[in-house]
Amino acid sequence: ILAVDFPSLYPRKYVKTEITGYGLMDIGAASYIICGGLTSSYARHKPKSSIPWKKMAPLYLMGTIRLVVNKGVEYQEHVSEYGLHW
Repeated sequence: ILAVDFPSLYPRKYVKTEITGYGLMDIGAASYIICGGLTSSYARHKPKSSIPWKKMAPLYLMGTIRLVVNKGVEYQEHVSEYGLHW
């Protein structure tokens, strides 16, 4: 994702396009998520006894902090990707 900011290293033709709505970067991210889901213990029919809320809390906290910081510094948001009122 960071490579998109450096056009000399990563050609623009591989990023998300206005016409198709997806690019090589999106396919890579989706493949990673699908592979993670297929190899999880739940997918292999070995569910855990309970949901580890204590382990998940830092992720929720970091996501919330990231959202607040990005909105606070008015980080760029492409209108065609996120919509006008996101």
